[in-house]
Parts: sequence; C-alpha cells; structure tokens
Amino acid sequence: MADPRVPRRLDQQSGQQGRLRAEHRVGDAGRDRGPFQRLPLPLDVSTTPGIWLLRTAMVLLAAAALLSIGVVTPRMRDGGVRQDWPDNFTYFGHLRLWEPDALAARLRGADPLTSLSRQIVAMSQIAWRKYVLVRLSLLIAAIGAACTVLAGLLG
Repeated sequence: MADPRVPRRLDQQSGQQGRLRAEHRVGDAGRDRGPFQRLPLPLDVSTTPGIWLLRTAMVLLAAAALLSIGVVTPRMRDGGVRQDWPDNFTYFGHLRLWEPDALAARLRGADPLTSLSRQIVAMSQIAWRKYVLVRLSLLIAAIGAACTVLAGLLG
C-alpha cells in the first residue's frame, strides 16, 4: 500500500528503481562468467597486477617443483654398462653384473686407480648437476613465493 504522504508519481518511480535493482542483482548472479567462476582463489586477488602476479607465482612454483624432481631422479647408464663392465668395478651398475668370486679375484689382481678415478669424476659431475638444480629450484621457489605475497598485498 502506498504512503499517503508521498505523491503517487514519486512512489511509482521508487518502486521501479527497487525492481530494477533487484533484477540487476538476480541477473548479475546468474550471469555466466566462464568455466572458472566458481573456483575459489587462494588469495582474494581482484586487481589485474595481482592476478598476473598470482599466475606468475603458480608457474614459478611449478617450475621449481619440476627442477627438484630432476635432482632426485636417478640417471642410469643402460647403454654402455653391458660393454665396459669388465674394466669397471666401482659403479653399482657394473657391480651388479659381477659374480662375487670373480669380483674378488679382479680386485686382488687389478689396479683400481683407473676405475676409481673415472667413477670419482662421474660422481662429481652428477653431484654438481644436482647442486645446480637444487640451487635453481630454491631460487625460483623463493621468487614464486614473493610473487604470491605481492599478489596478496596488491589484492
């Protein structure tokens, strides 16, 4: 029922505005915003720089994870092990092909210096590669974490 103190024309205008506001709210809630409209973001990021920083952080953190996987993934020498195993007895890939008695005899009669020096060089190359990958993954992860914090601060 209309208020008798308000002129009828003003009452009709305010009713139409209220109806328009209600339709706008309903229409806005039902609007399709793509496949990601209901996915919650870990941060409340609503600005464009914040969104790009968050995306950059996700890419950097994924790259850091992949680099760290490269550190712990073993490198096996499948191709050349079967050919040069009689001359090498320090690499576990070679040792698995030896019989215990034959290995003992070989160790008694051979000079292990050549095999040991080759294995030491190979192990140091592997250790250096792992060191570089760990260092790079930590650096990239730190930059990704900083991007995440910055995205949260920018909102």
